[in-house]
Formats: sequence, C-alpha cells, structure tokens
Amino acid sequence: MRVLEPHDPAATYAAVLDALPIAAFMARPDGTLSYVSRGWAEQTGLPASDLLEIDYVALIHPDQRADVATAWEAARRTQSTYRIEFQFRFGDGRYRWVVSHAEPMLDLERDAIVGWFGTITDIDDHRRAEETLKIQALALRESEARYRAFGEALPGMTWSASPEGAIDFVGERWSETRGRPRDAALGEAWLDAVHPDDRDATRARWQKSLTSGEPYEAQFRVRMADGAYRWQLVRALPLRDESKNISRWIGVNIDIDDQRLADAAYRFERERIEAGLRLLARTGAAALDSLSYRTTLQNIARAFVGEFAAYCIIDVVDAAEHWERAVAHRSPDLLPILRDLSKPSPKHPISKAIKNGESSIVAIDERWVAQVDGGEDRAEAIRQLDVHSFITVPVITPSGGIVGALTCALDRSMTHKAYTTDDLGFVQEVGRRAGNAIANALLYERERRIALELQSASLPTALPIVDHLVLDADYRPGSGEATIGGDWYDAFALDDGRVVITVGDVLGHGLHAAVTMSKLRQAMQSAAMLQPDPCAMLTVADRTLRLIDPNGFATAFAGIYDRETHTIAFASAGHPPPLVRFADGRVEEIRGSGSMLGLRTGTEDRASVFGTPPGATIVLYTDGLIEATRDIDRGTEQLIEALRRDDIVFSAHPARAIVEHVLAGQDAGDDIAVLVAHLRPANQPEANPEVQASYLDAELHGDAEAT
Repeated sequence: MRVLEPHDPAATYAAVLDALPIAAFMARPDGTLSYVSRGWAEQTGLPASDLLEIDYVALIHPDQRADVATAWEAARRTQSTYRIEFQFRFGDGRYRWVVSHAEPMLDLERDAIVGWFGTITDIDDHRRAEETLKIQALALRESEARYRAFGEALPGMTWSASPEGAIDFVGERWSETRGRPRDAALGEAWLDAVHPDDRDATRARWQKSLTSGEPYEAQFRVRMADGAYRWQLVRALPLRDESKNISRWIGVNIDIDDQRLADAAYRFERERIEAGLRLLARTGAAALDSLSYRTTLQNIARAFVGEFAAYCIIDVVDAAEHWERAVAHRSPDLLPILRDLSKPSPKHPISKAIKNGESSIVAIDERWVAQVDGGEDRAEAIRQLDVHSFITVPVITPSGGIVGALTCALDRSMTHKAYTTDDLGFVQEVGRRAGNAIANALLYERERRIALELQSASLPTALPIVDHLVLDADYRPGSGEATIGGDWYDAFALDDGRVVITVGDVLGHGLHAAVTMSKLRQAMQSAAMLQPDPCAMLTVADRTLRLIDPNGFATAFAGIYDRETHTIAFASAGHPPPLVRFADGRVEEIRGSGSMLGLRTGTEDRASVFGTPPGATIVLYTDGLIEATRDIDRGTEQLIEALRRDDIVFSAHPARAIVEHVLAGQDAGDDIAVLVAHLRPANQPEANPEVQASYLDAELHGDAEAT
C-alpha cells in the first residue's frame, strides 16, 4: 500500500471521505478506479477490494453500459464534469438506480486531466432528486486552501487537528451554527460547547484515539447559537507520514439530533411494549401458580411491581359488599400505607371500575391530591407514596361479571413518567386474567370444600375396639396445590372376631374422586360381609369401578387379621406395600402383587398370608405420604426411620406422629391416608381407650381453614 504524504491532497480527500457516510471514489485519467471510500462498500454491499480489482463496468446494467462509456468519453474529451444516472448491480444481485458524479482533477500547467474525483449516490427511491453532492475540481498542487473549500461543500462541519489533538481549523459552518467566531473552537476551546454531562466522556474518548492512533468516533451534544444543545456524530481519521507517524487529524461533525430524537421515541415506545408483554407473561404465570384466589391475586399484584409499576392494588368485592385487598409495593416499608387506605369514595376511579366497569388513566398533581375524597389522611397517604400516574381497570370474570378493580401506579422515582393508552391495554388484559383466575379459584374452592365434606363423611368416624389390637389412623387432605378426594382407610370387625382393614387411592382428585372412593370403600365392606376374602373384596371393587367409571383407576390393599392364628391374609391391587415393625425393631415390607383396580384380569384369586407376631406394628399408607418430599426414595427412608423410633410408634397417636415425621413441617401436596395396627403382646397392659377409639378430628388435624 502506498503511504500518502500528510499534505498530499489525495490523502486528505480520502481521509475526509472515509469519515463521511457517503460513497466516493477517485479514478485515473482513463476512468479506471484507484480508490473507493468506505461508504461505497457500505452502500453497495460490495467489498472495496472487489470494486478496485474487477471491471466495475460489468456491474452496470447491460442496457446502459454504452451510455456510461459515451458519457465518460465526452467528459475526458472536454475535461468537463461527468454525471450520469444508470442502474448498478449491488451486492445482493439487484440493480438499483444511482447517479455517478465526477469532476476532473486538472494539471493547470499542462492542461491535462490527472485524475477524477466523484461520488456514487443511491437514487433508486428518489430518482428524480435534484440535489446531489457537487465536488469542485481541485488542482493537485493546491492542498490546504482547496481542502478547506472542499470541506465547506461537504455535509456537516469539517475540521482538522494537530497530532496532539489541538484543533487548528474549523469550517465556516461553525460560526453559522454555534453563533461564535471560528477561533473560539481552536485548541481545546471546542470542549466548552460540549454539554457538561457529555464533556468528560468526550474528552476521554478523544484522548484514547490520540494515544492509540485509532479512528475517532463519538456522539455528544453541542451548544448551538440559540443556546439549545443538539446531538452530533463526530468522526476523525489520522493522516500518517512516511514514518507512519500521525501528522494530522481530519474530522467532520454531522448533526443527528432529529434522528436521535426519533430513535429515542421509537426505543421508548418499543421498551414500553416489551415491558407490557413481560407483564402479561409474569401475570399469566402468576394466575396459574395457585388455585387459591387470595394467593393468585397476591401473585398478580407482585408481578406488576418493578419496571411496570411502583405498586399494585387489587380490590375484590362480593355481593355482600365484603371488601378484600391484595397489595404489593417495591418498597416493603410503604406496604402498611397501601393496606391502611380506606375504602374509596363513590367518585374514585376504583369505585367507578367496580360499579360501572370504567377504566381510567389518572395524572396526579397537588391539585388532584387536594381534591381527593377521603379526607386529609388519604391525601397524605398519596403524598407519601409519591404517586404521579396510575391506571385503574375493572376485574372481569369470563361471564362478564365485575368482581373488583386492579390499580397500578408509577411514583416519581421511576423512569417512565406517565401511563399511556398503550399501557392501559396491557392492564385491562391483566384485569380479565385476574377475573378468570378468581372465577376458577372460587369454583375450585367450592368443589374442594364439597369433596372434603364428602371425604370426611365417607371415612370411618371410629375404629373398632378389639382385644390385643390397637388401631390408629390419620387423614390429611392435599394442600392448595392439589385437590383432595381419592384416598381412604377403613377397619371393621367381622362377626367371627376377625378384623378387615383396607387402604386405597383413587387416581384423580376432586368431587368425582371422592364419590368414587366412597363407593369403592362401601363395595369392599359389602364384599367382606358376604365373602371375607381379600381377593374377592378387590374383585368386587374392580367391577364396581368399571361400572361407575370405565376409564378410572385405583390402587387398594385388603387384609383380614386373624387374632387366633396371628396372621393377616391380604391381597394388593397395585398399592404401596405396607410396612411391619417387629418387636425387636426390624422393619420389613409386606410384599404383594396384583394389578390396579380397573386393570384386573380376574386371575388374581389367591390371597397371601403374613405372620404377625405379638408386639408387631403394621403401617398401611397411600403414596401421598412418601411422595410429599417430591423424592419417593427419601420419603420411604423417612417412613422407615419413623417406624424405628419408639417415641413415634408407641405414642398416643402413632399414625399422626408418623405423618408429621415424614412431612417434617411441609404441607401435604397430595392426600395422605395412614392406618396403624399394633398387635399388643399378652403381657402388655390394656390399650388406652383414647387410642383404641381414635376418631377422625372434625378439624382434620389443622385443616379447618381449608374446609
């Protein structure tokens, strides 16, 4: 590559043009290209090396090549301006209309063309545009003066600086746009016109280029003649001498204020839309995260807090005017203020949303605060919250009923200064989702309450009192994350003194599962009364299930304890195996095989027999117990650990103690049914009547609120 002299006009022109967002070229006297600017490659999509190496005529539309050649020949012959419009093939293969404009560079002494200087402008969208950049012919021997005249003909304001970065020349546009003489920009005085907030970063960026020698590019605000600041795009390239040392900097300032404002408005609009979409995603997940409507509303309120709102309030009102409120604020210290806000007046946007379904966008100022209904206390609360804009929308159920209002607010510390109608659309959608979540949650809770009541009525209220056999049971309905309904336990004595024990689990939850469970338990009771055989009991239960729910499935365990032989005859229908703890502390499984109810083939017609020596404790359970930790292996280990502890097995309520040990403070994610049978040795005192006649608590061991 030839190193250009620092005051070589060709080097000066190239440096200036590379700093500008235009496509320019220099050509030899015969018209072949010797230089193309960076803007050429950016505009056409063709690498500069390709443009220099290939015959660019091949890129001209075939129908117009002759016209271009003729125009070139005429310009060379007459030493005049070359200008022609033609179609040029760009990097993507398409032809676009361009205008090529070139001026001859003359050797005045020899009256000969020594080169051409020109531009290529894409006019495909504005073919009839009349204004194009005109570059005046420059003589090779006139550098500095002609460079400055050339700079004035270019868009923007051109300037130059010493290798150390001191400005030594600015174009005449400086005076026109800044309202100050040009010498006021020389040296480092130009920094005085830079916006104070941008000054340090601008100086640092300029110093970085001076130190590294890399091209300079920055955007900052500059004070204009009217005192206003406008954004400038500033580019500069270093010129180097034969020793590759920087001998000069050539730069240009281009006003981009209008573009920046347009881009900022677009970015702001896009950011608000993206924030709204993220809000919908968060609130959508929050609406599905719980089946408790109070928890759901609290989750939705929390989803608002952050980039979309400083706080959110969801008011819910029932037919009896019972008022409930879910609140969330990004500052926990201000939550009490939201909770303590009194019921709004009839004229308040919240009341209008609930009564009339009206949505509102409200801008808050001191005048609005002074006129707010609710007295000085409410006005002072609004001042403390520092609200300046809020949206209130009705909370609407799928049936169209209005059950409340949702309010979100911006405070003065947030970047977003006021809500818009675009924001309103997002909040209204969340209001509809909240209404849908409330409707679903209330329906779920109503069904859950009915299922729980049916479950409680279906389970035995008392366990049989039998010599040498101590029975205890515990039932835990699933938490709010899963509906109750399908688990059962049962124990009753036959006329011959034997005791029937059953445990089962209907797949599924809710009212349907509770009804199915009740019928299966009754079917097994009836079968045991007529034919006390575990296989027969499961067969009757299987047929009953197929009759009432052909697509249903259930697991079950049926056993008959014989106190005379100290044995249990049992059969399993895919149920978790019971565990037995012997008097010496050993724990074993009572293994049985058999298909689930709903899948039995009728060939499972023989029960197994398990010896139960005095002092043994048998635990029957449903899988909700060992699955409570979300790890079946860990749950099984905790159950075995509980059976090895005397303080649990021999407690007043061993079934309850076992459940609490396995859960370890967690809520039951699914139904849990546990039945414990302790075979008392002959020398052991009579069982405590409280344990022997253990009743299912009316409160279901702490789940009264759930009922």
